[in-house]
Amino acid sequence: MMRAAAGYITGWLIRHSAITEEDRSLYEYAICSLILTISPLIIVITGGCIMALVKESILFILPFMVIRKYSGGLHLKHAWACLLSSCIVLCLCIYVTARIPCNGIVSLLMLAAVISLGIFSPVDSENRQLDSQEKKKYKKITIWIAMAFFAIYVLLLLLRLDYYAKWIAAGLILPAISQIPVALKRISGKYRERN
Repeated sequence: MMRAAAGYITGWLIRHSAITEEDRSLYEYAICSLILTISPLIIVITGGCIMALVKESILFILPFMVIRKYSGGLHLKHAWACLLSSCIVLCLCIYVTARIPCNGIVSLLMLAAVISLGIFSPVDSENRQLDSQEKKKYKKITIWIAMAFFAIYVLLLLLRLDYYAKWIAAGLILPAISQIPVALKRISGKYRERN
């Protein structure tokens, strides 16, 4: 579906002489990447509108999108499965976050997420393997971003804006959770190599 949309848009650009046929594959790849990049934002804003939580949804998705770009996490093989599961997980996260209080458990989960992201990031995608230099760079960026959002979280708590703090926390906890299956697989693989 996504490739078909990218193909249609690219074909339209070619028919209107905006690009050449030789650049078709490059533009189709770029359009697919753009769709994958903005789809979480569209999903969350749509879910936020349905649940009357638009501001909160944006507070949640911003840390998620920024950290996920560098930290990586679980990737599904098919774009349709990824999109469907993303819709379910993101909307479920908005629903749950709206109903939980911002308390010590959220703060502990936030701290655990920051530590976990620092340890396990970046998680490679099967579609794009990172070299050692990129891994070092992405790890540093992930750590800095996670610490920045943790500082924002603490500042919101100090300002007694707990309601908004929990949305930032959810946006950082979810990418850490998405790394768990990959981290477990990595740990079990190392364990098997030793035995």
